[in-house]
Amino acid sequence: MPDVDYLVPDPLVAKEFHRTLMTLWRWDRSPAQRELGWPPKVQINNRNYRSRNKLEAYKDNVPSTHPSFWSSSRKTFITLIGGAAVAWPLGARAQQAGKIHKVGYLSPS
Repeated sequence: MPDVDYLVPDPLVAKEFHRTLMTLWRWDRSPAQRELGWPPKVQINNRNYRSRNKLEAYKDNVPSTHPSFWSSSRKTFITLIGGAAVAWPLGARAQQAGKIHKVGYLSPS
């Protein structure tokens, strides 16, 4: 019995890869992604689908250092830096010494 292949709709592909539909559109036009085996779309009733077997082959071809995998770690990094930037002023304000009051006296000469 031959291996059964089925078509996966693009919204599910985008969810599986943690990407947007716009990213899939860009990957369709990217020669670098085609070299890695990005499966071409199959259009049925104006909806895009991908072959499950070709998607699995693509996953095997993409190295973990490929830029397409950086964006999720980049998002995590940006979130951490953003959180630190928000918390830093609160910590800096907590470390300030008490306010020193100065009293001045003016006298007529």
